[in-house]
Amino acid sequence: MNGGAASATAQDVRSNARPTLLVVTAASLLAAGVALTAIRRPEAIPLDFTALHIAALIAGVAFLFVVTKHSAIALPLLLALVYLNLSEVLVRFHGFPSVLQLVALPLFVAAWLGGGSVGTGEVFRRGLTQWLLLLVAVVTLASTWARDTELANERVAETIKSFVIFLLVVLLTSSLRRLEYGIVALVSSAGFLSVLPILQALGAGFDNDFGGLARIKRAQIYGDVFQARIAGPLGDPNFFAQILLIALPLAVFLARATQSARRKLFGVTCAALILVAILLSYSRGAMLSTLVMALFALPALRIDWRKLAALALIGIAALVLLPRSVTERFITIEQVIPGFREAEQPIELDTSFEERRLLVGTAWVMFGDRPLTGVGPGNYTVHFDDYAARVGAVFRVYGDPNAAQYPHNLYLEYGAETGAIGLAVFLAAVVTFFRSTRRGRRILAGSAMPHHAGLAYAIEVAMLGYLVSSLFLHGHFQRYLWLLFALGAAVDLLTRRMQRETST
Repeated sequence: MNGGAASATAQDVRSNARPTLLVVTAASLLAAGVALTAIRRPEAIPLDFTALHIAALIAGVAFLFVVTKHSAIALPLLLALVYLNLSEVLVRFHGFPSVLQLVALPLFVAAWLGGGSVGTGEVFRRGLTQWLLLLVAVVTLASTWARDTELANERVAETIKSFVIFLLVVLLTSSLRRLEYGIVALVSSAGFLSVLPILQALGAGFDNDFGGLARIKRAQIYGDVFQARIAGPLGDPNFFAQILLIALPLAVFLARATQSARRKLFGVTCAALILVAILLSYSRGAMLSTLVMALFALPALRIDWRKLAALALIGIAALVLLPRSVTERFITIEQVIPGFREAEQPIELDTSFEERRLLVGTAWVMFGDRPLTGVGPGNYTVHFDDYAARVGAVFRVYGDPNAAQYPHNLYLEYGAETGAIGLAVFLAAVVTFFRSTRRGRRILAGSAMPHHAGLAYAIEVAMLGYLVSSLFLHGHFQRYLWLLFALGAAVDLLTRRMQRETST
């Protein structure tokens, strides 16, 4: 008996030592390769290879050891790193090398060695992965006929990076518990980013951008009123509000789907902070998307009518107490109603609406002119002047003719730049996402796991919010969309595995 136990212990030790030995071997080979390259081909080593780069390389090797030994922390770290846009902030404001590129290989190693049950082959057999891979292929193919190859290559590179992030998240999500840990990390990151602009408004000052994580853009709020709009680590208020609103239903999930008072307080606090930050962004698209998410989610939340009435009263009181700039900003949405410009209105037209009418109209004409192929990824701005003259708008009178232009609509952007094929593939991926997550939600509900079924539903609502807000925004920072794709794919894979295990 003791001999058998000793034998099993020895086998466990050898099994646990194998990944560490593999990592040591790989790191040693990498170091040897760099050393040989430096000796035989010194010109291949960047001349600006500074002490900071050496420190980053050492940190990367250390990170490799940590995530292979403690693989459970890999997913939360990745989600926090991507959501905070920390890699770009460190590169742009502090001269660091790309942290995201540095940790990608260690995370793949961690997924391979300690990720658990979800294998790469199983990931690629799923319909959502296949549609996304096809989308990468379509964007890459469309770049071959783009007029500006540099812009096209940038968009292709961003799409490939987003797909890599998608794979990493799915491979590292080896259990529902780890998925929930990742959601906590994402919501924590959103809460942290929401605190910073609140501190700015309370006295820290908008000149303090907290190292690039809380940037500001001074822009029109309504009429001739110009104020600071919070832009977070992305540098754009509308896109910052978009990534905040996808965290909102996840925070609500954490507040409701637990018996822990501490977890409930955490979820409620983060949800409140995120909501305040969305209002401070003055993003009308995000405000409208938040309302749509609330209307979509309320029936599923099954809130007692008395609590619902209390929430309605609180909401009305909040509207009364909100600064006039917020309410006036939101009211300007009425200017998109057909016939508004023909009617006599006492308020001044919002110039940003005039601009967006031109941008969206130009994308539509561009799509109609090249319905199959599009003009090439990232090349909307290159062809803008050719097509804008057909649309015409007041905006063109005062707009900067040298500024880069974007469609401000994700769907028309896919249509204008990659044609009907690219748009169809993207929409197929979206449909597959919802089919997969709803299937997973039914399995979880049928397995008496309402807690995790609620998590799957929160991910669906987050995707809905992103898609609604994308009616007013183009595809910048698309990695956040691919994060949502990854969370949905993880739910699908984990529930399929659960179904197989229960049927055997």
